[in-house]
Amino acid sequence: NHKGEWTEVDCITHPLPEGVVPAAIESVINAHYPDAKAVKIEVDRREYDVKLNNRVELTFNKKMQLIDID
Repeated sequence: NHKGEWTEVDCITHPLPEGVVPAAIESVINAHYPDAKAVKIEVDRREYDVKLNNRVELTFNKKMQLIDID
């Protein structure tokens, strides 16, 4: 974005590099999808969208609370 911050990281089929996914989101993924890895993350002003390698898509609000599963 105009501030030099990332808005999307997409590794297609490989797990995202360590440290890209916020720790609170990583904890939810590990607790509910222990065999899955995040392969894409998008962030905007209101939420984070995370795609896992098992085709599940998770949406988190800015407070890192899970608000939608697709």
